[in-house]
Amino acid sequence: MVVVIPCYDEPELELTLESLRACKAPRVAVEVLVVINAAEGAEAGVAKQNYLSLQRVQALDDSLGDPRFRLHPLYFPKLPPEHSGVGCARKLGMDEAVARFAELERPQGLILSLDADCRVASNYLQAVEANFARHPKSPAAAVYFEHPLDGSHVGIISYELFLRYYVHALRFSGHPHAFHTVGSTIAVRAEAYVKQGGMNRRHAGEDFYFLQKLFALGDFSEVRDTVITPSARLSTRVPFGTGQAVGRMKAIGHMGYPAFAPELFRDLQCLFRRVEQCCELEFQPLPSCAGLSPVLADFLRGLGFDDKMLEIRRNAVSPRTLRQRFYNWFNPFRVLKFANFSTAAAYPKVDVVQAAHDLLQWRGIHAPEYGLELLHVYRKLDSE
Repeated sequence: MVVVIPCYDEPELELTLESLRACKAPRVAVEVLVVINAAEGAEAGVAKQNYLSLQRVQALDDSLGDPRFRLHPLYFPKLPPEHSGVGCARKLGMDEAVARFAELERPQGLILSLDADCRVASNYLQAVEANFARHPKSPAAAVYFEHPLDGSHVGIISYELFLRYYVHALRFSGHPHAFHTVGSTIAVRAEAYVKQGGMNRRHAGEDFYFLQKLFALGDFSEVRDTVITPSARLSTRVPFGTGQAVGRMKAIGHMGYPAFAPELFRDLQCLFRRVEQCCELEFQPLPSCAGLSPVLADFLRGLGFDDKMLEIRRNAVSPRTLRQRFYNWFNPFRVLKFANFSTAAAYPKVDVVQAAHDLLQWRGIHAPEYGLELLHVYRKLDSE
């Protein structure tokens, strides 16, 4: 098991490493690769902090003296600016993990992606290991997470509610790839990482795009019996994500957060139900745009939907592959494109508290009126 941690100007890195070290030992050995990185020309303060991180990782590993739990710094102080950033750092670390597993002839080895400002529960390593033992065909998994709700950044309530609402809205629609796409919660087998071409070098959103490739393999799983606690700190190091979201809410002076209207997911539900019916009825023709909502029909026509359905049907050898081909084409990235399209054309965004409340009511689940209570309901649904 190899844990990969991108590290850029991280004064609290040691707390993350101590959190990992305090974990109950899994059956396999654990290596932690800390990818200390910066772009060429980075500020002097960043370079100094990175060098301190390098020294601390080396010293901590020496002090542990544990052959079954090792810390290894990977030091990249002057990356080309076009290839620097969190995506590149994750890729460097995960590629190195693959190389280590290849040397050991362990294609089933597990690569865990974490961040340098996370804390993990004491059973984190054991829970991830046990999940893949229970699901031997699973190529990858997402680990359950909760941001700290200590009041230091109250905007995190709205942001985490937004993340959970979106995934549950996607599940409500019937899409089978409705999973969280948070970089610090990814666990993947080495062979699956290689098969799908590895991590990308994007400066942000690298986790979302990487996971689309893993979803396409099928049998994606979730580790719900442990917890990762990502930081709720303000940050501007990436163009979107937790730090940016919390910062924007603080800047505008209120904690509301805009979310996609639940109505657009109801439109998608009609489409996905038709697809499921076609698969169940042994190769009935796939659906056309007729009878769908006007905004969804317009979006699909722009994609050449009818021709694409004929192509998918022609290349599918069984109902299972038909279903897989459709959802690999209409994947969460295409869902997001439709969400943006329908927001502009028909369904303006609403506050996340209202959206999350309405979605629960549609599903017949008791829906509290306030954000914190709603978040607790969604957390319970995600952890069960």
